[in-house]
Amino acid sequence: MWQFEDFESFTGPDEKRFPEFTAERRREMLDEVHNALNRVFLDDQPLSRLLDEDCLATKPLFLTKTALPLRTSPVQRGAWVVETLIGRRIPPPPPNVPKLSDDEKSSEGLNIQQQLAKHREIASCASCHKKIDPLGFALENFDVIGGWRENYRALKEPKPSQRAKLSDGPAVQSADEWHGVGPFATFQAFRDLVKTREHLVAENLAHQLATFALGRPPGFADREPLKTLATQAREKKTGMKTLVLDFIGSVVFVGP
Repeated sequence: MWQFEDFESFTGPDEKRFPEFTAERRREMLDEVHNALNRVFLDDQPLSRLLDEDCLATKPLFLTKTALPLRTSPVQRGAWVVETLIGRRIPPPPPNVPKLSDDEKSSEGLNIQQQLAKHREIASCASCHKKIDPLGFALENFDVIGGWRENYRALKEPKPSQRAKLSDGPAVQSADEWHGVGPFATFQAFRDLVKTREHLVAENLAHQLATFALGRPPGFADREPLKTLATQAREKKTGMKTLVLDFIGSVVFVGP
């Protein structure tokens, strides 16, 4: 479900720009996620931890996997929040979509926000991008390997006697509006909005559990029972262990 099984061999970030992304750092990221999920899955701590104390959207592992070698990717990060965390499907992009730059700016000097603004002027792109781009921009204060930043990295080469500083570039702009949910001015405000979607995260977990256990996607008749299981987990403040036990005794698994 979380799609991080291959992270031990993941080498996405550019090694010259991000030399701190070492094998040891990669292992630390993986251990951090394992520990966070174990608290919810094995220790039966509340599902809300996935959005609160152990907020998965801010884990460096997921932030790194949804970035590009040289820059962050608001599109991939936003899509991860929508599809993996919340469980809402996003259709594939239409053919012949203009390519975004590989680095912070395009050859025309446009930053990623400006490039995506042009994407949203394309009718076939606008409906999806307005749903996913703001969620990705909300995470822009996290760089390619998940480190917090207030400014973008300067793209111009420093003098031989100098070293490029993270503060050399323009300030990160993370304010936007989550379509259908509300505006946010900072990442912290966005995180508060994410917490209001806890019911969707719980329902997504129940759906994924059913898919794995049944060997097929849940059908229409399974929707309400699964929603009830998710609601019970939230109200009882239980974790995945209780959700599994409740599921195997439910009509979805044993039948009517």
